Amino acid sequence: MGKNDQFANIAIAGIHAEGKGLKMPVPEEIEQKPLPLQKGAGAERRIKNQSIRTQEELRRELDRKKAYYRPFLQRLTPTLPSLRERKTLERFPGGWKQNRTDRNSRGSSWEKDSGRRS
Repeated sequence: MGKNDQFANIAIAGIHAEGKGLKMPVPEEIEQKPLPLQKGAGAERRIKNQSIRTQEELRRELDRKKAYYRPFLQRLTPTLPSLRERKTLERFPGGWKQNRTDRNSRGSSWEKDSGRRS
């Protein structure tokens, strides 16, 4: 068997807590009391989830949910400026250049640059 480090030796030996004054922690007993599902009068009643059976009931429920969540769905943060720096390429590395006649048209073309300017 190989040589173990000090932590492996502790794990192998185990911790013997018997007779050292240690005891297992026990959770405190708490009183179980029923909580009401809603405030005010009639709090004892339980509200059942009603199933939606018609298209109109579904539409009404969706409109109610949209109205409820509308304040939370607003975009209140300002738009951040773009941090990307853009460069227009006249010449592409590798000897390609942009066709000048197509510069303002959509999908401009690139052609092989025969003469290199210095």
